[in-house]
Amino acid sequence: MASTILSSTINMIHHLDYLILKPSCSSSSSSSSSSTNLCATDQQDLKKMKELLKGIQELLSDVDEQACNNGDAQSWLKELNSAVYNAEDILDDLDIELHQCGVEVCSLTPSLVFSIKEMIEKLDDISHRKESLCLALRKGERLHLYVPNVDHSVVYGREDDRENLVEMLLSEGPDKFSVLAIVGVPGVGKTTFAQMVYNDSRVCEHFIARGWVHFAQDFDEMSLIKAVIESITLTTCDYYGLGNLQEELECVLRGKRFLIVLDDFCPVKQSLWESLRVLLDVGLEGSKVVLITQDELVLELNQSTMFYYLECLPHETSWLLFQHHAFDCKQTNVNQNLIAIGKKIVKKSSGLPLLVKMFGALLRSEIDDMMWNSILGSNHTEFDIFSAVELSFYQLPVPLQVCLKYCSMFPRNYLFKKDRLVRLWMAHGFVHPIGGKTLQETGFEYFDELFRRSFFQFSYMDHYTFVIHHLIHDFILSNSEKECSSVNCENICYIPKEACHLSIIPKNSHTVVEFQTLSEAAALRTFLIINKFLVIRQPKHEWDYYYYLNIYLLHVSLPNDLFLMLQCLRALDLSDIDISSLPDSIGHLKHLRFLGLNRTNIRRLPASICKLHHLQTLELEDCNNLRELPEEIGRLINLHHLDLPKRVRFILLPCGIGKLTRLQTLPVFYVGRNIENYVITEMKHLENIKGELHIAGLHNVLNAEDAKEANLVGKQHLEKLTLEWSRKYDDLHSEGLDQWRLEDFMLHGVEVEESNVTAMLQEQHHGECKASVVSQDSDDTWIERIDVQARSVDPKKARKKTIWRNRKVTDFQDMVFEHLQPHQNIQELVILFFKGSGFPKWLGNSSFSKLVSITMKGCYNCKVLPPLGQLPSLKSLCIEDFVKVKRIGAEFYGDKSVCIVPFPSLETLEFNGLRSCEGFNGVGLLQLASLQSLKIQNCPKLQFSAAQEIPPKLWHLEIVKCPLLIEWCHTHESSKLANIKQLILNKNGYYPFG
Repeated sequence: MASTILSSTINMIHHLDYLILKPSCSSSSSSSSSSTNLCATDQQDLKKMKELLKGIQELLSDVDEQACNNGDAQSWLKELNSAVYNAEDILDDLDIELHQCGVEVCSLTPSLVFSIKEMIEKLDDISHRKESLCLALRKGERLHLYVPNVDHSVVYGREDDRENLVEMLLSEGPDKFSVLAIVGVPGVGKTTFAQMVYNDSRVCEHFIARGWVHFAQDFDEMSLIKAVIESITLTTCDYYGLGNLQEELECVLRGKRFLIVLDDFCPVKQSLWESLRVLLDVGLEGSKVVLITQDELVLELNQSTMFYYLECLPHETSWLLFQHHAFDCKQTNVNQNLIAIGKKIVKKSSGLPLLVKMFGALLRSEIDDMMWNSILGSNHTEFDIFSAVELSFYQLPVPLQVCLKYCSMFPRNYLFKKDRLVRLWMAHGFVHPIGGKTLQETGFEYFDELFRRSFFQFSYMDHYTFVIHHLIHDFILSNSEKECSSVNCENICYIPKEACHLSIIPKNSHTVVEFQTLSEAAALRTFLIINKFLVIRQPKHEWDYYYYLNIYLLHVSLPNDLFLMLQCLRALDLSDIDISSLPDSIGHLKHLRFLGLNRTNIRRLPASICKLHHLQTLELEDCNNLRELPEEIGRLINLHHLDLPKRVRFILLPCGIGKLTRLQTLPVFYVGRNIENYVITEMKHLENIKGELHIAGLHNVLNAEDAKEANLVGKQHLEKLTLEWSRKYDDLHSEGLDQWRLEDFMLHGVEVEESNVTAMLQEQHHGECKASVVSQDSDDTWIERIDVQARSVDPKKARKKTIWRNRKVTDFQDMVFEHLQPHQNIQELVILFFKGSGFPKWLGNSSFSKLVSITMKGCYNCKVLPPLGQLPSLKSLCIEDFVKVKRIGAEFYGDKSVCIVPFPSLETLEFNGLRSCEGFNGVGLLQLASLQSLKIQNCPKLQFSAAQEIPPKLWHLEIVKCPLLIEWCHTHESSKLANIKQLILNKNGYYPFG
């Protein structure tokens, strides 16, 4: 508890510094954005509060957390904790009042002044009582935060083990499937080793179906079968009842060679394993089940099981692992005394990789031998896991201790995503800015430091999700006291009144949760509903989604007074539950920083949500019923992260979105067709956008200069940019003019004679609009004049308007594209359904030296490919549905005078849907010296010349629905394709848009 209070005091002192100083001198990371100053009297009160908090901070910085277990100290800490939390709430209220003040110098309201003075007296009284507690002091100082670049994917000493286990998995046996147990003591690295083998390319190719299940202690037969199904299919299993689940598992595995890993397997439940075992005899021969377990339980396993005993690392290998984590790789002159002590520490670690890594990481920033000797001087002849975790934990900087203890709310083996966890930490003030960095950047450094010290590890799925080792999870769970609680519920959920941070974990996705005793949890600051049954899916294409959409949402009954009862909430996560609306009372959560609504049925947000002055994160991923945001969302001036559903391409952003100048996350930006939602010019204010940005609705841009005003070239933090026009193959005449409304003509660059466009649209909404062509060019792209008859319900309001086309559609879109030039830091670029005929000058410019991936799809009017050969770092290129391209010419390779070797880094190239393309005009694939994978699909006219040569590094060639190319391959298979390792020729392809 002492570390939690200390973290809060550090955060409040930083906040008070901002409020006391003038805004012009303040830190940009503060939550307040007001330019209003406090009057002298109020500033004096805040200075008193700051001095009291500094005194408490100095005391708690020296207090040994382990010595705070006597009754008096515990009572004092609880009282101090409550007072500090109340002080945080008061500072929040002060922020809001300053923001709403509207004058240069503000005097606070009497009620707030009274609250501040009362809090000062309370803190003063508590502080004076510290003398009688006799709190023990720490030995030594806290380590400073230090985040070096350590490659955690490196595994030492398991090369032979890897080859042996891969060989065992690929071997055939007499039975349909066989069982193999990886056995070892805790901390020996069983899971890390199994992950390495599980993701081995040979294993991935050999097994059609693979699944990884963490064997939970509360599994029954149904939950185990369901977990196996979901791990293989990567979808949520909606079957209920043992018989249905058994049938579904049989269906999933039948006729497939499968690999199933049961991690942290507990043989105590032998009958549970046997019930699963009898269901697995439906796959192909060679299927395997891998059990990861501890050696002391090995005798209870079935005698027919094969065992692979994972031994501890030898001393030499352990020393290499220790060096990797303890010494900076750039450091040349290492203190020889440290090396000698380090080797002794490694010897006492008994070859357990977890211990070696934790001690190495712990000592990495220590340049003298005091800490090294203190670890070595332990009374134990050998270290044990618990003592190592405990020592490493208490040597963490205080903010990191608090962040790690917060994770005890999540269930064992929970898959963490780094950015989302950091947002939760930020919501509670656990993250304290370092060296001018943003809160998020500092939070990422916190996470990286915890990862470096092995408190987080990579999950089995990828390097974007993380888990906490179950031994570490047990430790932080025992040390989080009652402040962080998790409740596993089946139906009615009782919230413990002592809890400050609470997670609700339903038993399964069919659980109907009802809450009671909310009145006793009024001080709750975190309220999370965790659906541990969701799984993460890798995208097949750049425009796919990273999460599997769970249509079977949790059934949660939220009390009407939920938000009235829990007004101290900082973080609220209602993701994955079947709510379709939020009550207006959400606006009462004035302290709320984090609101998660991912994968819910929310249709629209209440206007009251715009009252949440302190809101930093609003998550709406995969809310596919959502169509618009509240009109006054611009009031959320402290919003850093706005996650919108990627699948909804027509979500309306209101005018005022540009006021969110602190926004760093905005994955989707839709340019609306109505004046109220025509927001592309407001993008110029969103200078802090980072990561990924998908701009959809570019066919709605009215003026090319508006695209320029969006200032994409100034957004230097963008890594991936997607530019999308309308998906339909639609110039003005493709579907008949009589189907088009007045807005549609406007959005294609049409000028209207009458300036009062809004009035015309309102009339049209109540009537109908018909158009007839007065004259047009033969190329079907230029309309000189269109008469539009707007027929209203009221005949007196019927009128005829004339619309003039001011330029060619394609020319206009070319100019729009030209002005959408991104910053040269961009790494991925996706172009979808561009309506113009030519590409901008900047596309393919060699100055985009960081660009590694380009995807272009549905550019139906383009007759030539863009000159991309000069891009020095381009590794992946996909060109799809360029239906008017007839030849791939030399212009595709770019200016040879500038770039002698075209596409110097290109490894993956894909052509799809070039239906008119007949061949390569003066261009040879042999020049693509780095090309490794080539896919050509749905190009029925495309053919290679007899002289065509294959790139030297090409090992994967896939040709689908290209009869001329397939014929060429059959002709030259022995001569020119001899070095191709993977050759896929499929005549039964398909047209994705045919």
